[in-house]
Amino acid sequence: MVILEDFGGIRWQTIQYWDLLVAAAQQMWLGSDAAWFQWRRSETLHGLIRADLHLVAPDAGGRHLPVPGDGQLRPMWSIGRTTTEGHADLHIAFIWVESAPEIPPGGHGPVRLLPLTPLGWRHLEPGDVITMHEQRSVAATATITQVQRPRDAAG
Repeated sequence: MVILEDFGGIRWQTIQYWDLLVAAAQQMWLGSDAAWFQWRRSETLHGLIRADLHLVAPDAGGRHLPVPGDGQLRPMWSIGRTTTEGHADLHIAFIWVESAPEIPPGGHGPVRLLPLTPLGWRHLEPGDVITMHEQRSVAATATITQVQRPRDAAG
């Protein structure tokens, strides 16, 4: 299964390709692989956003638990837009930690973001800095490192 998932980018893979891998992983009882293939399916459909996540240290008000690596955490993000009242317009996105099982409190590492409302994130470009919120205070900052639009949006 590893060789089938290890192709770079999201340009040639179709939704059906990822559906087949999800089904195969489920039939082989490979739950974490199935979750990853489902994530990649969503990236093919909605686009890819990668970032370098820097968590605020616990003694400075940051989270006391690690960020799990498997796409389960879905915090709110300030992505550079404000409401009509002048407050940060917060949007939800799941986090998948790359190359590690988790990011420890106060740590940093590369992540992939999967927004619940992908169209609202289309303005982001590499170098943009967004903030993660789990409460009112900032829990982390993320510098966007890669944005790849879905095939239909890429023109």
